[in-house]
Amino acid sequence: MSSDLVHHGVQYTVSSEPPKAHLPVDELGLRGIKYVRIQWVDLINHIKYRVVPIAYFEKLLQTSRPGSSLTKATLGIVFVTVSEGFSSTGECLYALDLSTLRLCPYAPGHASVMGWFEEKQPKAGLSGRRAVEMDICPRTILRRVVENAKELSGIEFLIGFETEFILLNKISPIEAVNPHGWCDSKALLSGSKEAAVLEEIADCLTASGVELQMYHGEGAPGQYEVVTGPLTPLQAVDALIHTRETIYNVASKHGMTATLAPRIFLDSCGSATHAHISVHAPNETSEPSSHANLTALEEHLLAGILAHLSSLTLLLMPTSASYARMRDGVWSGGTYVCWGTDDKEAPLRLCNAASPSSR
Repeated sequence: MSSDLVHHGVQYTVSSEPPKAHLPVDELGLRGIKYVRIQWVDLINHIKYRVVPIAYFEKLLQTSRPGSSLTKATLGIVFVTVSEGFSSTGECLYALDLSTLRLCPYAPGHASVMGWFEEKQPKAGLSGRRAVEMDICPRTILRRVVENAKELSGIEFLIGFETEFILLNKISPIEAVNPHGWCDSKALLSGSKEAAVLEEIADCLTASGVELQMYHGEGAPGQYEVVTGPLTPLQAVDALIHTRETIYNVASKHGMTATLAPRIFLDSCGSATHAHISVHAPNETSEPSSHANLTALEEHLLAGILAHLSSLTLLLMPTSASYARMRDGVWSGGTYVCWGTDDKEAPLRLCNAASPSSR
């Protein structure tokens, strides 16, 4: 059979170049930026930010460690209750990572930037970046995982996300924007407000440097999906946070609420953020695999995830509503620790099985 018929899909590779700023600092004025959102995600997955006028932001950039002081409790605050292990005493520096600087097209005149939670004073006995790193900084943890994988095993990853969400006209009582079915043309009728919302989300993501692969109507009432392209892990999750902020804000602008709640309607599909992961090793050996459609490296990756899948639910399914979504028969893989080829009932799926260059 012709290889052109077997191998399909867009091929992505891990770039050897360091990540560049999505938006050069010297272009902020040219782009009409008046405010910068210094943005972070706390340990309970709340997106937070402080708005800084561009004049003060430029002053921050002239300091030895550009950033903003935050109380350490900001990582563990639930409403007005401070979680165990945090207190009102102590501050950290949220150091700016200018490689994350992006336009916020949903908020004209605004840009956003992520950063690193760091100790204000270097820790005794340590030098370099490690001397100020905070072990509870989520971006620092992910950076360490990525660096360790590359240094110890020569392995790199690309990750892309499918973000499912539901557009609501009302939240009390719940009223979806329409009752369409999966990929139904009625989900995106020309002139409808939902079509305008999805197109504006798409335009905003593209303008901010996030690769958009597609958007479409999903299976539940008012449900849609935005698919963004693969990036290295840290860049990918930064882009995911930006994608969510874009979805929330554009929907609000049009008088709707966008929700990523795992399950709203018990008689239809729930919402998830599916992660597409590819593993890369430039010097991969020809170690044999026991499965025709897997490389040895992919086989090890699948085995490792399956071995820890029950424990991973603590991170991947942290609320009771998450378990309401994970049921058999609704394409979410609810019962078994397993993997499958293009199998939407399996929690772990091998996509493009016959085309390893694009999966």
